[in-house]
Order: sequence, then structure tokens, then C-alpha cells
Amino acid sequence: MHRPEFRRFPTELLGILFFLILVFTYAAIFMVDRRSDEALIGLQNAFDTTYEGIQELRIATLTNPAAAALQVDGPLQVPAVLQMVDTARMDTAISRFKNLSTIQWLPRQEDPAIRLEQAWQAWLEALAYQPSPEKENLQLLGAIKLADTYLEELRLRTTDAFDLIIFLSGVLFSLGTSGSIAFYARLRQSQLKEEFSAANLKKALESEDEIRRTIAMELHDDIAQDIAAARMLCERMDTTGPNTPGLASRAATTLGDVNQKIRTLCTELRPPALEETGLQEAIRTLCEAETERHSRPLRFIPGGDIPRLKSLIEANLYRIIREAVVNAMKHARDGNIEVRIRVTGTDSNQSSLSIEIQDSGFEQESRTGRQAGTQASTRGFGFGITAMQERAALIGAALSVQLNPAGSMVRIMMPLKQAERKDH
Repeated sequence: MHRPEFRRFPTELLGILFFLILVFTYAAIFMVDRRSDEALIGLQNAFDTTYEGIQELRIATLTNPAAAALQVDGPLQVPAVLQMVDTARMDTAISRFKNLSTIQWLPRQEDPAIRLEQAWQAWLEALAYQPSPEKENLQLLGAIKLADTYLEELRLRTTDAFDLIIFLSGVLFSLGTSGSIAFYARLRQSQLKEEFSAANLKKALESEDEIRRTIAMELHDDIAQDIAAARMLCERMDTTGPNTPGLASRAATTLGDVNQKIRTLCTELRPPALEETGLQEAIRTLCEAETERHSRPLRFIPGGDIPRLKSLIEANLYRIIREAVVNAMKHARDGNIEVRIRVTGTDSNQSSLSIEIQDSGFEQESRTGRQAGTQASTRGFGFGITAMQERAALIGAALSVQLNPAGSMVRIMMPLKQAERKDH
């Protein structure tokens, strides 16, 4: 049966959501990596700017102490250090650096943020007494240099870590995508199997219904009519007396015909020879029965001893042959029809059973809409040939159908390696 749509849709939606989650996760990791790198570079730039400003202040103090102490900026006199060092930016950078070092769980004595904060506070306090305190300058420069080195190492480690995370995320993304595709393919395969099973069940039911209809028509149109005729003859004997000439013999003959028709019908459904003596004898019996029924030449040409095959294989081969023989007897022109069966190949692992049904050709109008020379591909040629193809595929046999006004051929090739019955 078909899988309901309300069960199929959530599964596909789950696959899409999983794919989108992987994409957004990958993009989020990439953005965090970039923002983290930009933040660390911003701290380095702030420290580097302060470092350069203090160096310039030291140089200015050594060359011109008076000019270094005061700078004229319009009507105001501003200490030179306030023009060379952005103290507000440095305060913000130190605060962020301190928060960052807290995340790193560094010991206090090794924490460059603590050392930088202490040097910075000492430097700001010393500015109140002198424009360029040399001792505090050197301590602050050393702390900035240490912090800058630590930030560079941290940035490299962070970049490597995020690169590894991005790589692993890419691998996970690939595996997740492959897994999603594999899961969807497996689900689709399961759905196709269900649909295929449903289609086969439908065909089996149609085939069973066709068989039932054929048997019903045979019983109603032929056997039932003969039984009714025999009954009428018996009733006439009862009313006219037992000495009425011919009635008893006619009734007996009619009942004999009924008996023969029932036997023929049973043989067609499941020939006793197929189970008792094997495929070859069952085909021989079929050819003899069809020859007698249609009064037309049908030759059976055996090709040596044929091994017993598995019951399922023998039954399907017999029905394929019977369908081909019935079609030949129905559509072929007057002439010889041959059924040949033989084993080809000498190697037991490569030998095959070859069965050929050949007729003398058919009248062009008897195959309405069919082109002469059609081979193998018999799509649209009717229920009979379609059933033959399906039976051949079921048992692993190769079926070739050649339809030609000059002479048609049905060939069946069955490998014997997997077909032979083990109990014989």
C-alpha cells in the first residue's frame, strides 16, 4: 500500500531542517571566528598606539623638555602627553583585556592584564608630578609589550582553534549531508518497494481474476451446456422408455466429453506430468493435446535428458511455453509449429536450458498495430506476452520474442546452475 502523505512530508521536512541547522551552525562559527579576531586586533591596535605615543613623548622630553611639558592648543595649554596618548581608549582596552584574561584562568602573578593595569595606574599617577616619568614609562612600555605578545599568541591560538572547529564542522556538514541523502534514498527505496509490491499484488489479483473468469467461461459455455444436454437426454429416456434407440449412447458420449474436458482443464491448471515426470514430458503432453485439439501439426523435438528443476521454475517455464504455444496455434498461418528443448553448454556451471517455440509466421492483419520484425521489446503486445516476461524475470530466465510474418520465434534461456532440483 502507498505510504500516506502525512507520514512522508515530516520526514522530508526533518531532512531539510537538519541541513539548514548545519548551514547556520557553520556560518555562526565562521562569524564568531571573524569577530573574535577583529576584537583581539582592536586591543593590539590600542596598545600599540599607546606604546608609540609614550615613545614619542620620551623622545620629545629628551630633545626639548619645555616643549614636551606643554603644548599650545588654541587658547589652552594642554600637557603634551594628553595629545600623544588616548587615555580613554587605553582605559577601555585594559578593561576588555582584563575581562579576557579572566576567561583564560591565568594565575595572578602571571596575568599580563594585572601587570598592565598596575603599570597604567602608576603611570597616570606619576603624570601629576612630571610630564614624562621615565621609570613609569619603562614599566608601562614593558607591560604593554608583554600584553601585546600575549594577545598575538592568543589570536593565533584562537584562529587555529576556530579553523579546526570550522574544518570539523565542514566534515560534520558533509557527513550529515551524506547521511541525509542516504537516509532519504533508503526511505525512497522503501517507498518504491512498497509501490512495487502493491503493483505486483494488483497484477497477481488481475491474473487470478483472469484465470477465474476463464474457468468460469469454460464451465458455463462448454461443460455446463454438455451436462445440460446429457440431462435432457436422460429425461427423454425416462419419458419415452429405455428402449428408445440412441439416447443412452448419446448421453454416455456427452458425459464422456464432459469428463475429458474436465481432465483437460485440470491439466491446464496443474499438469500431473509436470510433477510426476518433469518439464520435458509435460511439454510433450501439451504438444500432443494441442495437436489433437486444433488438428494442426505441432512437433515436439527433445534434445536429450533434461534434469529435474525446482518446482517453481518448472511451473513458470511450463506456463511460458504454454502461452507461447497457444499464441502460435491461434495466430500462426497453416504450417509447421515446432517446440525444441535442449541443454546447451558442456560445463555444469555454465550450461543452460534452451527452449524454442517457432511457427510459420502470422497474417499481417492478425497483429493489429504491430510492426514486422519486432524483437525482445514487446511492450503493449498484450497481457499474454507481458505475463511471459514477468514469469521469466521471476525465475531468472532470459526471454526473447521475435514476431515476424515470415516466421516467429520465442526463445527461453534458463541457467541450470541455480535451477536444478537437489533431491533428484
